Amino acid sequence: MTFIATAMNTLFDLLAAPFGASAGWAVAVLSALIGGVMLLLFKWATNQDELVNARRVLTGRIYEMGLFQDHLSVLGKIQRDLAVANFKYLRWSLPALLVLLPPMVLILAQMDARYGHRPFLPGEQTLVTVAVAEDQSAILDGLILTAASGVTVETRPVRDHRRGLVHWRVRVDAAGDHQLTVTLPDGRTATKRIVGGEGTPRLARVREREGLVRVLLNPAEPPLPGDLPVESIALVLPDRRLDYGFVRTNWLVALIVFSLVAGLALKDVFRVRF
Repeated sequence: MTFIATAMNTLFDLLAAPFGASAGWAVAVLSALIGGVMLLLFKWATNQDELVNARRVLTGRIYEMGLFQDHLSVLGKIQRDLAVANFKYLRWSLPALLVLLPPMVLILAQMDARYGHRPFLPGEQTLVTVAVAEDQSAILDGLILTAASGVTVETRPVRDHRRGLVHWRVRVDAAGDHQLTVTLPDGRTATKRIVGGEGTPRLARVREREGLVRVLLNPAEPPLPGDLPVESIALVLPDRRLDYGFVRTNWLVALIVFSLVAGLALKDVFRVRF
C-alpha cells in the first residue's frame, strides 16, 4: 500500500508541476485528463456491443410504455420487460464500475490533498486537536505541544477527558513548512506538518495512526507510528476556492464538470459507446 501511495504522489507531483501555484488551471487540465483516462478504462472494461444492444432494448421498452399506456395488461408486461432490460444493461455496465472505482478513489485523495485546502497566510490562526486512544485519557494532562520557528502556540491546552481530546490554538507567523510536536509524558513525540504561504502543496487535515487504507486516502503525510497512544493530530485547514471568472467553486465541482465535458468531447474520438 505504501508503494502505491508513493507512486501516486510522484505521478501527481509531475502532473501538477507545470501549473505552479495556479490551482484553477491545474484542476481544469487534470480533470480533463482524468475524464479521458476514465473513458478509455470504461471502454476497456465493458463489452461495447452487448452494452449498446442492452441500451437499445431498454430504450425500446421505454417507448413502448408511452405507446401502450392506456392498455393496462400490455403495460404490465412492458414494465416486466423493462425491468429485465434494465438489469441486463446494469450487468454489462457493472465491470466498468469495478474497474473505475479503485483508481478514482486514489485520484480523489490526491486532488483533495492538493486543491481541497490552501496553506495558511501569515497571521492566520487554527485549532490543533490531539486525540488519544480510548484507554489512554490519563495521559492528556501530560501532553505538551511545541512549535518550530514560524508558528506560535497561543493558548494553554483545553482538555476533554471524556472524549480523549486536547486542543490548542496556534498562529502561523511565516511562510514555509513548519512542524508541530506533541510530547508525551514518557518523552516520546509525535509530529504534524503545518504549512504557511501560497502554492499548492500536499496538505493533510489530520495525521492518524498506521492503517493500510489510511496510507492511500491520506497521501499528504505518513501515518503516525502504531505503537503510540496518540490516535490522531488534526488541524483546521482553510478551504481553497477556485476562480473561473464569475464562478468560484471547490475542486470537486470543477473536477466533475471538466471531466464530464472532456469525456463527452472525446467519446466519439475514442469510439466509446454507452
